[in-house]
Amino acid sequence: MGKSHLKIYTILLISNLCSIAIGQIFVKFQDQCACEQLLYENECKANPICNYSNDRCQTIECSLLPVKNCGYNKNCALVNNTCVDFKSCGSHNATTEEACDKLNHNCYFDDDDRICGNPQPFDLGTCSQDLFSICLIANEGLCVRKNGVCKEMTVCEEAAYNSLQCLAAFPACEMGDEICVSHLKCSQSEWLGCAIAKEKINGDRYQLCMRGISGCVNFDPSQQTKESCWKNSSSFYHWDGQECSRCNWASIIKSVLFVALLILGI
Repeated sequence: MGKSHLKIYTILLISNLCSIAIGQIFVKFQDQCACEQLLYENECKANPICNYSNDRCQTIECSLLPVKNCGYNKNCALVNNTCVDFKSCGSHNATTEEACDKLNHNCYFDDDDRICGNPQPFDLGTCSQDLFSICLIANEGLCVRKNGVCKEMTVCEEAAYNSLQCLAAFPACEMGDEICVSHLKCSQSEWLGCAIAKEKINGDRYQLCMRGISGCVNFDPSQQTKESCWKNSSSFYHWDGQECSRCNWASIIKSVLFVALLILGI
C-alpha cells in the first residue's frame, strides 16, 4: 500500500471512528466535568463539591466539605471523621482496616504490619492459566468456566445467576430470574434509570444513555437544554452558552489527531 493510499485509508478510518463515537458516547468516570468548567448556577449547585459565587463555579476545598460529600472529590479523604486533602494511603496514620478503607482511595491494609499502603500490582495470570483453580478473576478481569475451560467473561449469561461473577460484574450484569442478565447497551439500561450502560464487563468505559420515546436510547446532546444537559449526561456534559458540550471532548479530539499524525508521518 502506497503512502497516499495509507493517508486516505487513515482519514476514512478516523472519520468512521468519529461517527461511531458520536452515535455511541463512551466515557470514563474521571472524565466528568470539573466545577470550574460549569458556567451556570443550576449546574454548579447540583454538584455536591462545587460552590457558585461571584458568577463563578469553583471546587470546594476538602476541609470545607461535609463528611457526606467528602467521597465525591477524588482529591479528598476522610480522616478521623474529617474531610482533608488526600496525600497518599500511608500519610494519614490509618492504623485500622476501617480507617484505611475510609480513605476511599483503594488503599490496602496490611494486617501483619498494621499499616495502610498504596495498592500494589499483583500478577493474577490470565483466565486460561487459572492460577488459583477457581476461575474467578485474572489480569483480564472476571473469568468464567465454559466447556471445562476458564476464559474471560464477556457475556453475563455465561455465568450462573447466583454466582460471584454475576454479582461482581455490576452494573454490566444483573442477577435475574435464574439467569445472569446482560446490560451492555442503552436499550438494556432501564434498570439503571436509562443513565449509563457499561461498554463491556471487563473495562472502565460506560456508554451514556437517556430516555427516549421508545425507551432507553443512546444519549444525544443535541436534544438537551440548558436545564437538562448536565443532569441527563450524568455530569459529563455542560451547557456552554449555545449547546450541550462535552467537558473533555477537546482532549479526545487531540488524542485522535495525534495518533493520525503519527500514522501519516506528518
